[in-house]
Amino acid sequence: MTRRMLLFLGLFAVLTVACDNETKKGAVDEDLVADDDELAVTDDDTVASDTTEETPDLAQDEIVFPDADGGFDPENSGYNIFFQIMTMDVFGQTSGMAFGLFLKTAREDLVVEEEDLLAIDTCVFEAGGATPTPSCTSKEDCAPEQDCLPETDNNGAPIAGSERCVTPDRESLDRGPVTITGFVGGPATFAYEPNDKIYKKDGTGDGSVPVDILAFDATYELSGEGMEDLAAFSGSVYFPPALKLTAPEPHTGTAFPIPAITVDPTKDLTVTWDGADPDGTIDISMTGESGSVVCRATDDGSFTMPADLIGQITFGTGFGAMANNLILDRKYSEKMEGKSVTAGTFDTEQMMMIMVEPVTGW
Repeated sequence: MTRRMLLFLGLFAVLTVACDNETKKGAVDEDLVADDDELAVTDDDTVASDTTEETPDLAQDEIVFPDADGGFDPENSGYNIFFQIMTMDVFGQTSGMAFGLFLKTAREDLVVEEEDLLAIDTCVFEAGGATPTPSCTSKEDCAPEQDCLPETDNNGAPIAGSERCVTPDRESLDRGPVTITGFVGGPATFAYEPNDKIYKKDGTGDGSVPVDILAFDATYELSGEGMEDLAAFSGSVYFPPALKLTAPEPHTGTAFPIPAITVDPTKDLTVTWDGADPDGTIDISMTGESGSVVCRATDDGSFTMPADLIGQITFGTGFGAMANNLILDRKYSEKMEGKSVTAGTFDTEQMMMIMVEPVTGW
């Protein structure tokens, strides 16, 4: 849970920094590269036409679709399309994000891994620090187009023991505009932004969107006509009612001037929230400087975290108190549809993080 939240915060920061840094680079590149319709001037002041040709779009009946029954073909792999709409309420500051990626499908995208989900309405204590087990030791363990590479942490540093077979040098591609309906005010167009190589609303910005354009308790529809070897595609996903913590009631923190809740680690903690969706589930976790309690609950508006697990958390003090958090997170995910789509989802997510102040002297 904490890792997922940090990944999204990291993505948000990366998008913001990349937009600032890459804009100047893009401007320089544009000055150095002539447009297709411009003429290039040689050192001898002779003029020659730029004969660069773009790959033409294929008609729908010319696209060769991946053969799902014939095994994976790197030369005709199909597409992994991912789009997400989400809200993040971090320490009382709410923001919205909406972005997407078009990747050529990689062999590892099609590996079915059993998701280790908790039983509904249960919790576990996680001490952390477990050493991962590598699934490969060298390139020879992987398919020809793959390498044996480690996962990286939020700072980009490799994680020892996390090596697995992956396709290197993948990046998001421009495959034409995408229309998403469901927003307040009408449909929105998402376009490829070349600096960050990510789809953004109107093709600009840092991937964030104003929260007031997000419609809650609504279904979002996504569609695109496709481009080049990508055929038309579509997706649909539900965005539940707005999530709001109602108990414990947040107050202004004593250690930091941000919203916080008071928690007695010797007692059960009942968490309640508005915007429940009883047909769904919600992840609730409490973290400290060391250890965390992770729960999966029915999204019915109330859940009790057991004291015997909360009491195992080592809560941080001083600056380390920033690690003491309660996190609510719920996600809806639906498969993308299209003849060229072999993987990918259309997701919505709502995440809330609030600081925890443990009762002292317990």
